[in-house]
Amino acid sequence: MNELDTEREYKHFLRYDQSCFDGIEYGFTDLFFDFNQTTMFIKEFDHRNKEEIELQFPLKSEDVNIIVELKDFLITIMSDRYNFVGTPVFVQSRIFTKASFDEMLKQGIILMHEKYDLAIKQNAENELIKYCKSIGLNPEPEGSSPTNWEANCLSGGQHRLMISTKSNEWGCGYCKRKGDINLLREWYESKKNVV
Repeated sequence: MNELDTEREYKHFLRYDQSCFDGIEYGFTDLFFDFNQTTMFIKEFDHRNKEEIELQFPLKSEDVNIIVELKDFLITIMSDRYNFVGTPVFVQSRIFTKASFDEMLKQGIILMHEKYDLAIKQNAENELIKYCKSIGLNPEPEGSSPTNWEANCLSGGQHRLMISTKSNEWGCGYCKRKGDINLLREWYESKKNVV
């Protein structure tokens, strides 16, 4: 049985909003936690989309400091730019102050830049990334892993190609195309010959 299927006693630990340059109200997100001897459980309720998700994370040791675990969780999610529409903004918490939230956000942004730099360094000689650069697709690290990248789609649409430097494959769910570097070259050449 999945650990999330059991009855949890979640406790609220944070409400944040998101600020964005466009001035749109994005709505609050509430975070709740529970834990046992081995696992921390997080429930996230997004008031904007009326969506609830549950996550679980292994605890680092049996001698649990839940505040440290929650801080690590927050810094990690703040280090992934795709977890937010804009920038997370502290609203309220029984555990954290606005100052500690802002410090975690600062650490998350530093970690985001470190992950970006590591991805650039580790994939500088990757053939697929170099090819995407050579044809103007502007590949860049996606942020969740050094091997996950994205680039402008060859179709010219506003969506992005996803690239894995681990498997050296790319894919576009919107265009329903995927493959290795040779298939990307074929697509590029067919588009070039049409123009």
